[in-house]
Amino acid sequence: MSQERQNILAEFSGLLSSLTETVCHLAQQEEEKASAASERRHELLDGLIRQEQALLMKLKGLEQRRLELLKGLGWESLTFRSILSQAPEEEREILNPLFISLDREINRLRFSHEAANRILGARIHELQIFLSNTKGAESADSFKEAGSLGFHPSRMQDKYV
Repeated sequence: MSQERQNILAEFSGLLSSLTETVCHLAQQEEEKASAASERRHELLDGLIRQEQALLMKLKGLEQRRLELLKGLGWESLTFRSILSQAPEEEREILNPLFISLDREINRLRFSHEAANRILGARIHELQIFLSNTKGAESADSFKEAGSLGFHPSRMQDKYV
């Protein structure tokens, strides 16, 4: 293996570790988001979503660099399995554990994301029901008298804030 290929492979290996770490952090964010939503701690969601957006931007940059390195290694259109089947033994020994770790974290992220979406969907549905009940309970006169859309802080319950 040439020195240039070794350098690219070393950078690619480090990048796979960074990708794995970033995906792990994203999965943690999704788990925390699901937990906050299920515990009705909606005040935490904004911060979690901001952190998640930062991680997604980092992931985008890592993914762009991954594609550049794959091109440099001659693997630009290959899947991880295809790379492992075509790579020399020495490279497979380096890459296989990295691919396994990344695959495990991607599956964890997928599961966490689906769970968070289900819980958030349920909370949104509950809020929609609450809002429709609130609107139905108030007459058109109360809207005019209040000069608003009928929002009355005294009628809000803590569990919906």
